[in-house]
Amino acid sequence: MEPSVWPGHAGSWNNKGICLRKLGRLEEALACHQKVVACSALDPLGWYNSALVQEDLGRKEDAINSYENFLCSVPAASHEQLKHVLERLQDLKPKTQEPQPGSPRCAYAVREESAPIQAGSIGYPDIETAILEALKQKSALHEAGELSDEAYRGAIKEYQTMIKEHIQKNRKQPHE
Repeated sequence: MEPSVWPGHAGSWNNKGICLRKLGRLEEALACHQKVVACSALDPLGWYNSALVQEDLGRKEDAINSYENFLCSVPAASHEQLKHVLERLQDLKPKTQEPQPGSPRCAYAVREESAPIQAGSIGYPDIETAILEALKQKSALHEAGELSDEAYRGAIKEYQTMIKEHIQKNRKQPHE
């Protein structure tokens, strides 16, 4: 393996990419973040920062894939990370008025007694919106002191698991 892609260099490539993005040197920044991914495909920072640069470059499909890879590789997202990435996906993915049964837009979002409820059946057009709404509700309960820190972290982890399952299930389908 050449020294430029040793796993120990991922942080350096990531930081260089961030600096280059701030300077507006987007292609060079993207190359740096791709080296982070090459160091470790499971490094969430490489995927996240690649998505940001791809958005700046107007490469919507690539940005969507990178955000989804981030969600699948980050071990435990924080509330803010999960919220931000879901909002970005929500903005990048095309919307339909009504989700079609069986389409990737009609996704599992809420679970009651181990039975999944589809996002479309509860009035949400996509999984991103459904999970964001559920996250808002849990956040409000947590802030009101009605949900413990542990239960709140558990809910965030469950939402992250649901989005990972959705991504993996629908990965072969185009983003329309």
